[in-house]
Amino acid sequence: MSDSKRNRLAARLAVARGSCSALLIVGLALGGCGRPEKTSSGREGRAATIGSARPGKAAPKRLPEERTKATTPSPAPARKGEARYPLVTPIQVPSGRVISVNTELRFVVLDFSLNPAPAVEQRLGIYRENVRVGEVRITRWSSGRNVVANIITGEAQIGDEVREE
Repeated sequence: MSDSKRNRLAARLAVARGSCSALLIVGLALGGCGRPEKTSSGREGRAATIGSARPGKAAPKRLPEERTKATTPSPAPARKGEARYPLVTPIQVPSGRVISVNTELRFVVLDFSLNPAPAVEQRLGIYRENVRVGEVRITRWSSGRNVVANIITGEAQIGDEVREE
């Protein structure tokens, strides 16, 4: 093979190699290295799509990495008779506040507006700053969520908490 033919062949190979690497660089630049772009609002939760939706046209296709996110199965439904989430039952303990005190006749008026009212003749403790200061017994008289109780031992002040012991 002559030197001129060899030089032409070498030049063709160099051009072919250069164009392949140039195509590779252009492809990576246009493709964005396979990483989805952020939206202008900064939200990443929206699905990336190819193409644009136009009236009368089919919906845009989802990218392959978004298909897996959209088709993730939801948790299996609970079996019949079995709760899906554990049941939580609140503790129904009578707890109220002293709203009126009569020291001469030794009775108090209690407010149970946020909790269930106690039963008649039930004994409850009087607490001031989590220290027990007395005891009351619920009487039969009540009006709505207000209950009257007799002071058995100790003392009571307005604002004291009344609860089971």
